[in-house]
Amino acid sequence: MTLTGPTVIPDQFATDYSISGDTLEVDLLLSQARPVSSHRVWRVGAMTEFGPARVSGVRIVIFQGGSLRGLHDAVRDFLKREQAFLEAARGFLRGNVASGLCTSVTVLADHLPIQVDLSPSLLRDVAAYEVGWSFMGFSCSAEGESTVGERAVQR
Repeated sequence: MTLTGPTVIPDQFATDYSISGDTLEVDLLLSQARPVSSHRVWRVGAMTEFGPARVSGVRIVIFQGGSLRGLHDAVRDFLKREQAFLEAARGFLRGNVASGLCTSVTVLADHLPIQVDLSPSLLRDVAAYEVGWSFMGFSCSAEGESTVGERAVQR
């Protein structure tokens, strides 16, 4: 017997790495080391979906999934795979140039709150490359659509 019903959309931990800054010499960085992973490069003044870029940078998508274990494994794999690029990038961290991981946490409306646990060893591995890690939380409808910007006002 096959049960059918609504598709359950999992909570998500979308994670990427970026290095950026208005003084980042992105072409010099890429001449020293290129990311092994698929990546996006932009330069000051290039048109983006938000208008002209104010900074240059490189972005690498690391993980798109709903498992904390999967997130940890993906970050460790990223650090190993991109070791040469991360070591080169560390040499460009001056002035307003910064690098970091960013995890966007998406929680569906009817789901329990999510707790994100990061082991000290994982944090040490990330910090070894002078890479920070930020988290952004997004609330979503039960269907998985973002509710950012929506307000329920009762008077």
